[in-house]
Amino acid sequence: MTAMTGSLHIARKVCACAALVCAAGWPCVGQPAPVKPDRGFQGKLERAVRGFREGVGLYARQLQSGRPASIRSEEIFPTASLIRVPILLAVFDAIDRGRLDYHASPEYDASLLYPGEDILGAFESGVHINLSKVVMLMIATSDNTAALWLQTLAGGG
Repeated sequence: MTAMTGSLHIARKVCACAALVCAAGWPCVGQPAPVKPDRGFQGKLERAVRGFREGVGLYARQLQSGRPASIRSEEIFPTASLIRVPILLAVFDAIDRGRLDYHASPEYDASLLYPGEDILGAFESGVHINLSKVVMLMIATSDNTAALWLQTLAGGG
């Protein structure tokens, strides 16, 4: 296994774990949610988010007992960059299936521009940009244009 293949393998595992963590809070279909929350787990979550400057809302389930803990879980929050996790999963799935090449340089189309301060949005149509760089822009700089382009390349959108 090459260093790049190993890195992709690790990145796919990290993304899969992140998606599992995101999904783990949702009750399974056909299973009633446990009635009694886990007070110890609840306390740990409250201590973990203490001091956050922005509002925090979460719902989690303790894996061993299946008992829940939550903080403001009934409130609606904007998802912000959370959508980047499934986009990244779809990109790595497309790479794994051979539909995308992590080292390829697809041609950028400026019609994907998301208005704002995105780095990728400063490029003109027709420029070829390495897919690994587009992934980095989406994750590291929260580039919305990169997210839209990767979503399109992965087959969604």
